[in-house]
Amino acid sequence: MTRLALDAPAWQARAMNLDDERVRERLMVNGPVGTWKTLPGSHLLLFADTIRFDADGSGELCLHSALRGEQRLRLRWAVAGYGKIACQVIYDDPLTRPDGTIEEDDWSYIAFVFERQVNDSGSCWVMKQPERHGFWELALPLAPA
Repeated sequence: MTRLALDAPAWQARAMNLDDERVRERLMVNGPVGTWKTLPGSHLLLFADTIRFDADGSGELCLHSALRGEQRLRLRWAVAGYGKIACQVIYDDPLTRPDGTIEEDDWSYIAFVFERQVNDSGSCWVMKQPERHGFWELALPLAPA
């Protein structure tokens, strides 16, 4: 039996092709597994953020701005329903309550949708929250990285 070899970038490009309605539906059901970056455009000169959702429920939020530099935050996430995820930031040095117990960051429940947007770099599909322009802690919508 002949086995076809796929290089990872080609496979990932097909897996995250948001032009394909089946891909968008899979992400709505199973969560946005993969790496996402802020919508392409000229604003990337000032800030460029990424978020990675791993299949095991872990991930990373990377915030980068010309003024603040780079900040990386670990996170955990889970599917909370169709087009909805729950995310929690994991801090390296969590706050401690007066009684000595660790104070965990609350879970954020985030609804998301996919829509086509146009800006100065062209047109592309993005993931965003229905009621706002951006996604979770980010001011901008996200496109596959």
